[in-house]
Amino acid sequence: MAFTVGEYNDLIQLLNTHPEWRGQLRNLLIADDLAEIRAIQRETNEIYRRIMQRQESVEQRLTRLEQAVQALVEGQKQTEAHLKRLDALLQQQGALLQQHDERLARMDEHLAHIDTLLQQHSEHMARIDGHLQKHDDQLGDMRGWILEAKYRERAPSYFGRYLRRGRVVRPTDLDKIDQAYTNRQLSEKEWESLMALDVLLRGISRQEEATRELFVALEVSTTIDSSDVEWAHERAGIMQKLGYLAVGAVGGLGILAEANQQAQKLGIVVALDGHVQEWPRYAPLL
Repeated sequence: MAFTVGEYNDLIQLLNTHPEWRGQLRNLLIADDLAEIRAIQRETNEIYRRIMQRQESVEQRLTRLEQAVQALVEGQKQTEAHLKRLDALLQQQGALLQQHDERLARMDEHLAHIDTLLQQHSEHMARIDGHLQKHDDQLGDMRGWILEAKYRERAPSYFGRYLRRGRVVRPTDLDKIDQAYTNRQLSEKEWESLMALDVLLRGISRQEEATRELFVALEVSTTIDSSDVEWAHERAGIMQKLGYLAVGAVGGLGILAEANQQAQKLGIVVALDGHVQEWPRYAPLL
């Protein structure tokens, strides 16, 4: 049913007459709206509660974040302090390394100076060694010459037990040698070998089986080695080739073991310090 203007006016007059009805009418008119408003309020309150919870959670997270940031700041400060100390230590270490390098450089200079002195000393010692070697060689030559002169002078006495009327001769004093060279029966090498003979002793053998003239081709050396034995054997062989009865001999102050064995094998007489060690039972006969 439609609500007319007259009825509306009548309602206004009634409400003015009875003011207590206004509250009832208002409640009737806004009951639904109030219910909706209350529902909206409840929802609003719930949303607000949730917002407040979220805000509290956010504030807590912000607090933790601030604490973490503060911890990072403190850590950064500590790190910077450590870095400063590390820089100071590195600077000290650099200074120490610089001092160490300077010391090493001074040591290198000192060692270089020492090396120079050692080089000079080595060169000086080398010159001294050269002089000493030259002196030793000269002394060795002098000893060899003296020993050779001694054997040349005393060979008749040293070999007197085995040779009568022994005397030292020169290869050029023997006619057969001179004629053989002239007639080219001797090669240049054989001639030079005989001319290099240290001592040539001539005498008569005291052996009953051989009373012929005997020659001793003697090589003299302070220390007799294998080459001395070979030369004595070679030069005695050249004498035998020319028809002489000859024996090779070596004389000196000592003899090497290998040379001594070789002398025994080749039948070479050995005389040490003027004493004949062994004489063959008979000289090689032609």
